[in-house]
Amino acid sequence: MTTLPNMRLLGLSSSASGRDWDSLSRKIDLMMEAEGFDLAEETIVIEFRKGEASVYRPVIGGIRELSAPWLLTDRTSTQVSLRQLEGELWDDIMDEIPEENFTLLLKRRLGSELNLTAHVFSFF
Repeated sequence: MTTLPNMRLLGLSSSASGRDWDSLSRKIDLMMEAEGFDLAEETIVIEFRKGEASVYRPVIGGIRELSAPWLLTDRTSTQVSLRQLEGELWDDIMDEIPEENFTLLLKRRLGSELNLTAHVFSFF
């Protein structure tokens, strides 16, 4: 068990079951300042709920109403059980997750090849 910190998450819904995490996270990065937010850390959070996926970035900024397509949510500090998965491809990570409702904390390492490290947990 580990404790996740409080997080304010700014995100967008995925139209590709999370496979578009890279382009959506880059879009969030480009647009967050215009919405009054700063990046809190270099993590990408992908939530999967009932067959839907949303991609988030942890941000610093005040609570306010945002217009579509933006999603803004606050997660309070909580105890979770984490599993670490690694792979070079999205399918390498996803094939190891049997749950339907889960959250990925994704970190990308760039080198000669992309390597993904994912921590799988649930907020609920």
